[in-house]
Amino acid sequence: MKIKIADDLFDIASRLKEINPEYEVFFDTDLQKFVVYSRGKAEVTLPYENLDERALIRVYETRVENTDALIEEIERQNRAVERGAVKNARDAFENELSHTLRVQGI
Repeated sequence: MKIKIADDLFDIASRLKEINPEYEVFFDTDLQKFVVYSRGKAEVTLPYENLDERALIRVYETRVENTDALIEEIERQNRAVERGAVKNARDAFENELSHTLRVQGI
């Protein structure tokens, strides 16, 4: 069941309309999440338990106009994760090799 949110503590529903007048906020009781719709289509499922300023930031960041910046941020984060994984694998290999060489007395 979806419950339309028209009034909320921080006026997030009305502030979202400043970003796009067609935005509507619903609480999806099945998902236990807030979902922003536009023209009857789900645009963003919010990962927060409460409807607050983070929702405004999330909706703004995920707008189509910000796609290039969002993709670049995702790619930057993926590169950082990959570098970390490679470093961890290299460190683990070096530690294992060092341990093996000590055990063998080399």
